[in-house]
Amino acid sequence: MRVFLLRDLPGVGKKGSEVDVSDGYARNYLIPKGLALEARPGLLRSEEERRRASSERERREEERARSIAEKISGKVVEVRVEVGEGGKMFGSVTSQWIADVLASEGITIDKKCIELEGPIKSLGDHRVRIRLHPKVSCELIVSVVRDRR
Repeated sequence: MRVFLLRDLPGVGKKGSEVDVSDGYARNYLIPKGLALEARPGLLRSEEERRRASSERERREEERARSIAEKISGKVVEVRVEVGEGGKMFGSVTSQWIADVLASEGITIDKKCIELEGPIKSLGDHRVRIRLHPKVSCELIVSVVRDRR
């Protein structure tokens, strides 16, 4: 029986490929477990269309990430924090805080994209890596300064 694989299966084939397997293996294991579908002409056309749409969506997401990276790359973002007696910060600067500062400047990114080695707990300039897409990343400088209130 010819089946269309929905997942990579070692020894059988890769996701998206059409392979020949025994009828029993297909009917009793692959199809009931959602690992494959019976290969029919309509299914193959719809799967090809789905693949094309997926690659187009991926291309658009990468393009969007590149345009955001151009805006962010090398940018200096100032974060104002309260400081105690000995110049010690109250709390720390987190990825959410950085995302909020960027959002106030019109650049919306998810806090999960911001890669911090740990919370920023000192005044000064800190390089922060932002991974917007698996193929697109950039750096920005977070300048932590004393709030003069």
